[in-house]
Amino acid sequence: MTDTDRCPHCDTDLTGSPIPVEHRDSHYGGSTHYSRTVGIEVRGVYDGVLFWTCPDCGLAWHRWQPGSHIRDRAEPYVQQWNDDPPKHRHETPQADEPAAPRVTPPDPRHEEKP
Repeated sequence: MTDTDRCPHCDTDLTGSPIPVEHRDSHYGGSTHYSRTVGIEVRGVYDGVLFWTCPDCGLAWHRWQPGSHIRDRAEPYVQQWNDDPPKHRHETPQADEPAAPRVTPPDPRHEEKP
């Protein structure tokens, strides 16, 4: 999954809950715990996780090693994420804070036909 068990920004432990023993080999490659690390995908840039973020501090770091062409493509997105991290990105809004509006795209199956 990730190459670190700690956030490189806030040093929090990113080890999650234990994976049930019966699923470790068949589904998780022998890993013993889930990861709390959040993978971010950017459509049109890379088909999969482009970079990692911390569920506690919300900051991002590279998934790819220096010199990788994918890391070069990810760089502006990691910088943008860390330069202006949304508040409470991975948290539930508190009662005194407005919740971010959820935007649901229209379902084309229910659009009226001309």
